[in-house]
Amino acid sequence: MPSRDFFCARIVPLFLALSVVGCDPVTSPPSRTPESLLRDIFYAEDELRRKDLDGNGINDYWVADVASLHFRQGTNDSPLKLVSFQLACADVSARHDTWGKNQPISPVPFFDHFVQAMKTDGSGGNYAPQGVHFNSGSFGFCAFPARYGTSTKSTYIIDHTGQIWAADLGGKPIQSWPTAQELDRSWTKKAQIR
Repeated sequence: MPSRDFFCARIVPLFLALSVVGCDPVTSPPSRTPESLLRDIFYAEDELRRKDLDGNGINDYWVADVASLHFRQGTNDSPLKLVSFQLACADVSARHDTWGKNQPISPVPFFDHFVQAMKTDGSGGNYAPQGVHFNSGSFGFCAFPARYGTSTKSTYIIDHTGQIWAADLGGKPIQSWPTAQELDRSWTKKAQIR
């Protein structure tokens, strides 16, 4: 079976190129914003939690990465596919076991952005305490530019509340959710989902 690198490096760009010239059989918008990528992640997390699609008997969020929201097996032993394949391939925080042991991970930007799971919340607590990749109460994800300044300069974040924030971090991702003081001082409120 071809590796994830093959699909993400060869197939995804080809798919995206074909979709630009109208060869994509799936109707998709001509452009996606960082807010729309985070909205997709938010709705995927919401559905996973509400329907307990991982079958662990707990209404919780997956907090380890974005890619698993597509590739992780659900209760029917099929991939969850809660986010698109392209969004999964843009995940810089993808766990190696998502793709198989020791496979290198080379993310591919999706609409000129990468995404990643954040590690800690605004109080410094881990989203995935003691290595557990689920959290029953919260999550945090970010989208950041693949090429700073070409399409956007901002890094965007979202948490379980559905509030999207943006700040110019020089094109860098963020690992920890900002404190309330940091949000007030350096971040701009964007879309509120729900």
